[in-house]
Amino acid sequence: MVNYPSSIIPKLKNVACIDMDNLLNEGECFIVRRLDVPESEVLNREGNVNAMVLKKEDIPDMSMNLLGGLYKKEHLKYRTDKKASSPWNGKIKVAIKDFTNNISLLKEFSALFIPASVLHRVSIPFEAVDKKENKQAYKGFPFEKKYEGDRIKKNGECLVRHDPTVLNYWHVVLDVINPFNGEPLKNAKNAFNTFACECIINNIISKRAKPILPKNLDKIQSNNYIRS
Repeated sequence: MVNYPSSIIPKLKNVACIDMDNLLNEGECFIVRRLDVPESEVLNREGNVNAMVLKKEDIPDMSMNLLGGLYKKEHLKYRTDKKASSPWNGKIKVAIKDFTNNISLLKEFSALFIPASVLHRVSIPFEAVDKKENKQAYKGFPFEKKYEGDRIKKNGECLVRHDPTVLNYWHVVLDVINPFNGEPLKNAKNAFNTFACECIINNIISKRAKPILPKNLDKIQSNNYIRS
């Protein structure tokens, strides 16, 4: 039986959803993304995060964890299956005994520590070559065309959203907001989506994330996650 940390399991005293706007107005906080690669492969020769440790398909709805509360680096070793990763709605009292067969321990992994502010309410370009098959991807949606050479460009946005699960209150996800329909991306399949996701990897994460835990990590004040 895995000795899972009860401290990160959601409690009825917790707010159902942490307001990330309010949280970041109080100061910087960090999020952590677990990687299934050895630490030796995380950085490139320039000392930046190797863009190859993340794929474009990882970016829409990317799973991460919020630090500064009760979630610690050592909690990354716990992997939960689909049942144990189901959403928590703020009303259910969770019993760990119901999930003893849904947790495993990882022997090897690494981590990326990212300032939440570089991924929250940040403008992200959706760009593609101006040709029929690319325009077809968003046919029927309002589309203000902005031409730059032979390319069409429109800005979307990415957001960090609190998304607690039944075994991890501190779980967050990355929403990449599609500027054509206003909805979070579900995939990185067409040219516009691919460009946006690769921009997040190459221009933000690879430059701002670090494989080591930041020093003097600010503590999240309890009023952000405990009901008043």
